[in-house]
Amino acid sequence: MIKEKHIRACMKTAEAWAECSDAQRLRVGAIAYKNGHIIAEGYNGLAKGFTGPCEDEQGNTRPEVTHAEDNLLRKLTRSTESSVGAVVFCTHACCFACSMKLVDAQIEKFYYKHDYRSDEGLKNLIANGILVEKYNED
Repeated sequence: MIKEKHIRACMKTAEAWAECSDAQRLRVGAIAYKNGHIIAEGYNGLAKGFTGPCEDEQGNTRPEVTHAEDNLLRKLTRSTESSVGAVVFCTHACCFACSMKLVDAQIEKFYYKHDYRSDEGLKNLIANGILVEKYNED
């Protein structure tokens, strides 16, 4: 069980990582928390080797953009930490593609603050036994 003050701190940390994004339309940050520690972080941005803005001329997200959740999972693969049983805090609800990766990573719980344009990702997490909770700053 995570203490309420740790939940608040983790969400604030995810929000801080979102500020690192170069996206203009939507900045997303995420962290993975396990055994009382942050084990990985991520934000949405262009994959290595790509430059420029995250959006194309029409304002749409470029296909080269890595989502915050995917970014943190990629970092975990390069570390000695395991995602199994971790809790992910994300500024926004996940998309369906990221939800599949989080299910594969065997996270335990997913906290989010803001809704995404689709709830299919959240539905997939729930269908696969991952606890989902919307964070409220009350």
